[in-house]
Parts: sequence; structure tokens; C-alpha cells
Amino acid sequence: MKKRYLIAFLSCLALAVIIGIQFIQKDDLQRLSKPDKIELDITITNHHYEFLPGDKNYEELYNLIKKDWDNTRKLDNGELVCLQLDYLDEERDNTGTAIHLYYEKAKNPGRNSIIEHGHYYSFFPYTLEFAAITENKDYYKAAILPHFIPSGELQGYITSLKWD
Repeated sequence: MKKRYLIAFLSCLALAVIIGIQFIQKDDLQRLSKPDKIELDITITNHHYEFLPGDKNYEELYNLIKKDWDNTRKLDNGELVCLQLDYLDEERDNTGTAIHLYYEKAKNPGRNSIIEHGHYYSFFPYTLEFAAITENKDYYKAAILPHFIPSGELQGYITSLKWD
């Protein structure tokens, strides 16, 4: 009798773990955890910056982007609202300045996604109200394009870096 209860308990536990793992994987793209590196490409001055954890600019950029990401999610009722496009149109490139968050361990886009691994989150704070989640920053071929509203605070911070 105890053996049946033990088997039933272990079966329920295994089912709960499987459901929990699927929930975590489904939610993986929505969480904007600290990246392994932040890259900033400023098109006007043709500057490229790279920031690593511990750098002042890394922390400030991450905190500003995370705040705007969370505020956008609140406006979207906590959902990851995405454009229906699978990539950006290179012929009408209006991405401009871009901030790229790089994750060594890829985010899980889930089944039936246009991308297999989400290594990069790219944000275009001056021109677009969406981001691009890609495997290798190639948002002209395959990307998930979630809604993202950049703040004036983020834009002001980037502007202050243009003249450094």
C-alpha cells in the first residue's frame, strides 16, 4: 500500500516538474536578466562600445533598459507582445543607434520559433518601439520582435555617451 502512495507521489512530483520546466521555458524570453556583455553602436558618430559586468556604463545601461522593458510589459498586461514580422526589412533600415545585450547561454524561444537560440536582444532607442531577439544580431534574416518603449532617460544617457 505504501509503495502505491510512493509511486503516485513520485508521478505527481514528476508531472509538476515537467509543467514547471515548460512554464519557465515559455517565460524565458520575457525575463531580461543581466547579460554577459552590452554592446552599443552609435550610428551618427560611428562609435562602438562594449561594456562588461562591473563597468559603470554596463550597470547604468542595463538598469535603464530593464526599467523600460518592465514598463513596456506592464502596458502589455505582462505579455510579450511581438510584431508579426519574422525579421526587419534591410531595404528600409531605420534601426539607427542600437544597444545589444549578449547572453552566452541562449534564451529559449520555445517551439515553432523563427530562431533557435536567443543570444542577442537588440534595442533601437531613437527609432523603433520594438526590440529584436536574434541568434547573432542578424535581425534582417530572422528575429522575434517584441514591443519595447524606450524612455527619454535611456535616450539621454546614450546621447551623453556620443561626445565621450
